[in-house]
Amino acid sequence: MPLSSSRGLPDAVDAPAATKCPSCAGSDLRRIGQLPVVSVFAGQDAGGTLPASSLFGCRACGLLFRYPVLSRSQYDALYGKVQPTTWPDQPGRIDWALIVEYVGRNSAAGASILDFGCHTGGLLRRLGSRYSLYGVEVNETAAQIAREKTGAEIVEGLEALPRGKQFDFVTAVDVVEHFSDPGRVIACLLEAVKPGGMLIVTTGDADAWLWRIAGSRWWYCYYTEHLAFVSEGWMRDWLKKDAIRAHVAEAHRFRHLHLSPLRYVRQACLFAAYLASPHAYTWAMRHLKRILRRQGDVDPPGTGLTKDHVFLAIRKQP
Repeated sequence: MPLSSSRGLPDAVDAPAATKCPSCAGSDLRRIGQLPVVSVFAGQDAGGTLPASSLFGCRACGLLFRYPVLSRSQYDALYGKVQPTTWPDQPGRIDWALIVEYVGRNSAAGASILDFGCHTGGLLRRLGSRYSLYGVEVNETAAQIAREKTGAEIVEGLEALPRGKQFDFVTAVDVVEHFSDPGRVIACLLEAVKPGGMLIVTTGDADAWLWRIAGSRWWYCYYTEHLAFVSEGWMRDWLKKDAIRAHVAEAHRFRHLHLSPLRYVRQACLFAAYLASPHAYTWAMRHLKRILRRQGDVDPPGTGLTKDHVFLAIRKQP
C-alpha cells in the first residue's frame, strides 16, 4: 500500500519514554495493560515472530495501539500466508448489510465501488452487478477467489490501480485496525475517492463502554493482526487536525454479532470470568477443548455484549 479515544479507561502506568504514538507522534502515553502472548496471526502459526506487546493510549489524539509491533513488510509476508477460509463469507454480517443499504440509498446504478481488503469478495458479491466493482487484496489466493465470484477487477495494492483512478465509494471493512497508523491509511483511501464521494469505514469502536472497563483484556485487541484502534471521536478530530478535505457525514455504533437471550447470558458469564482471571479462564477452556477433542485457540469472550463496532461514512468535499 502506498502509503478512539482512551478517555474512561482505568488509569495505568505511563509508557516508556522511547514509545511514540504512531498517529500523532506524541509521547504523552499511558500503558493500559499487557496483551495476551499469542503465537497465531490471522489463524496461522506465525513461527515465533510476534513480539510480546502491550496496549497503549495516546493522551494527545486518543488513539489506542499495540506496541511493539513488526515491520510492515513482515506483516505483508504473514498476510500472504493467510488461508482464504480465515475470514469466511458470512451472509448475515451486520456491517455488510449496513454498507449495502447505505450505498443503495446514496447512489445510482453504475456507481464505482472499491473494497479495500476485499479478501474473497463477500461484500462485493453482496453489492451486486448493478455497480462497477473493484477490490484490493494482498493475498493472491483470496484475490483470485474474489475475481471468480464477483467478476470485479482485483489488484494487490492501491498503487496497482490506473493512475488517477477514483471511485464513488471506497469501503474499508475491519481493515484500519490492521495498520499501526490508521490516519495514513484513511488519507490514502480518500485519495482514491472522487470529490463528493464517500469513504465507508467499519471497525471496532475504541469508545465502547465495555472496552473501557476491560482495557487490554477486551476481545478485539486480542488478535495479533489488530494494531491500532479508533473511534468516531478520534476520526472526527483527525479529519480536522490534518486538514483533510472530508468530514464524517454519518456515524453509528452496532454490534459485531447479535446474540439470542440465552447466548447473551452465557457470553456475559464467560466475559466476567475472563475479566476476573484471564489465565484461569484460558487454562480451563484449553482443558475443556482437549476433553471435547476440539482444535483452535481460546479467544476471549465479549463479542456481542454491547455495540462494539462503529460505522463511519466520510464524505470527501467536492
